[in-house]
Formats: sequence, C-alpha cells, structure tokens
Amino acid sequence: RKEIKDVLAYLRLVVYEDDISFLRIINMPSRGLGKKFLEYLAAAQVQGTSLYATLKQNLDNPKLKRPGAAAFIQLIESFKKQREKKNLSDMVKLVLDKSGLTERYRKDGDTDRLDNIAELQNGIIAMEKQDEEKINIEDYLQEVSLYTDIDAKDTYEDKVKLMTIHISKGLEFPYVFLYGFTEGILPSARSMQERRRKALEEERRLCYVAITRAQKGFYMVESEDFDFSTYSSKLPSRFLFEMSEKSYRRIGKLSKSLIREAKRKIANSSFEGGDRQRFVIGDKVLHPVWNLGEIIAVDEDKESYQVSFEDLGKTKPIAFDYELLERVG
Repeated sequence: RKEIKDVLAYLRLVVYEDDISFLRIINMPSRGLGKKFLEYLAAAQVQGTSLYATLKQNLDNPKLKRPGAAAFIQLIESFKKQREKKNLSDMVKLVLDKSGLTERYRKDGDTDRLDNIAELQNGIIAMEKQDEEKINIEDYLQEVSLYTDIDAKDTYEDKVKLMTIHISKGLEFPYVFLYGFTEGILPSARSMQERRRKALEEERRLCYVAITRAQKGFYMVESEDFDFSTYSSKLPSRFLFEMSEKSYRRIGKLSKSLIREAKRKIANSSFEGGDRQRFVIGDKVLHPVWNLGEIIAVDEDKESYQVSFEDLGKTKPIAFDYELLERVG
C-alpha cells in the first residue's frame, strides 16, 4: 500500500537518512521540489554523503534555496528531536499530522487510504500494549522489511511474503494463508492463561484482521500434532467453531472425538474478565432502585459495568460484586 510505504519512508529517513526514502517523500505531499531541483541536488552531492545531508548543508545554495526545501529539512529535524521522547505510535501520529499526509488524503476524500493508515496505527498500538518494553523504531523498521520493501516500486511481484497479523494491518493480498489456527496460537497461550475477556476479544479481532487481508482466497491451516508442552493433542482454534460451516470449505477431516474434545475444553475455559464478572455487554439487567438497564461497557481493570438505566436516563457504574443486580430475560 502506497500510503503505508510513505509513512515508513518518513520513519526510515529520520533513522537512516537514506536516499531512496528521501526521494520517495521529498514531494509527498507536494513541496514544489521538482525534477530540476533534484538534478541540482544530485550535482551538489559529494560521494559518501546522503541527499538529505547534502540538502541540509546547501540550503543557501541559490539553486537549492526554496521555501519547500527549508521547510522539509526543518520537519525532519523536528522528527529527529522527538524520536527518543515519543513511543512508536505517537511518532507515527506526529509524522502523519505534521507531514501533511493525513490532510492530503482528507482533501482528496480518499477514505480507503485513511482507513489503511488507521489500521497501521491500531496495529502499532496493539503491539505496544502486548510488549512490556518500548518498541524501538529501528527494530520495527527491520521487522517491517521482512514483508515489504519500501525501496521497490508499487508493482506486483510473484513471491510469498511472511509476516505477523499485527504487521499485516492496512495491507491486502490476493491470497492469504493463516498457519497455526490452533488453540494456544490463535488465541495465544498467553491470552488463555490470562483468562480475561479483553485479551480474548483482542485475539478474535486479530483473527478478523487476518481473514480480511485476503482479496480472493483465504486458507486456514491447523495441526493435529501432539503438544509436548501440555502433553495433549493440539486442538483447532475456538474461532473456527464461531464461523458458520457454510462460509468455508474443509479440506481433509477432523475426527469427531477431536471436535468433541475441543468444544469441551473451550466450554470449560472461562474468559469472563475475572471470576466476579457475571454479565457481558448487551445483557439486560434489573436494579432494585433504578429498575431496568442494559450493560453498555465492561471495565475489567476497575471491575465494574457501565449500565444505562431507562427510567434514570443516565449511565451508572456498577461493581462486579454488587449482588443485587439481576439478569432479565
């Protein structure tokens, strides 16, 4: 996706000052620095010096003295100063806002590009929530380089790209293969150990992201091998059983005993956001004072519900352990 590559090129220029990233974004969005300007810049370039460094050192050169050039250098230098202070998601937001990329897509009414950028940001935020340590921009760019080459032209190449689901956000491919569609992988063993509804919902959302990356065909692959970490057979992902069998075609067969075992374990695993959570979003409840209400949000950290009460006309927080709240229907 062009818009994703543009954002990554800004980050790469901030970190590496490489010529390819420079040439990609020097006029993205337009700064009035056309072909003639770049020819003058190339002529001023000394061997071993990047185009960015050349421009920075020659802003007073009559042939390079342009408002757009000075503004571009000032922009990248400001990003460099913020790089160590901000986390990756904030840095991406800063680049999008200050570079003018977001504004350009808004003016163009290009909702697809805006949606893809939003998915990229959401993917980075999700990565930051999962990782205890701050995500290093260099490490992120190296991981991204495993699946996309921002140096390459935006043309189709017949090759396989390997990536995580998080990294795939904002991208699309004709065919997508999701490997490891088993319990303990998707959803991850970590989310299952936490036994928190919020963690499971994030895993379910990741599954949705993986499926929607495919334009023509999507393949889910699971393994029936023995899991030596748990001394039990590997089981199909619970998300498989949440899909209608009419929506996919199975290649090969799952034994009935394996399906029964998978459903039994899934039914016995609790993802209720804590042992005291009795209700989920959408449940109708009855309060002894405020009468009928509906659960509209669950705060697992504070162990409370947000309940919208009809008669009261307001939303009230109710603790998980408030025993007088009853389910209706």
